[in-house]
Amino acid sequence: DGQRILMFSYGSGLASSLFSLKLHMGEHPFSLSNIADVLNISEKLESRHV
Repeated sequence: DGQRILMFSYGSGLASSLFSLKLHMGEHPFSLSNIADVLNISEKLESRHV
């Protein structure tokens, strides 16, 4: 609970962004488990295996 994730994005040239997200488990609409369910993360990760 309360895990922190860093997201880094870069483009061509000198532009980049770094985001820090702190995620909590629970029944909140923006909880990690709800986000994973909505984005269908498990299936997407499984499809990467050959």
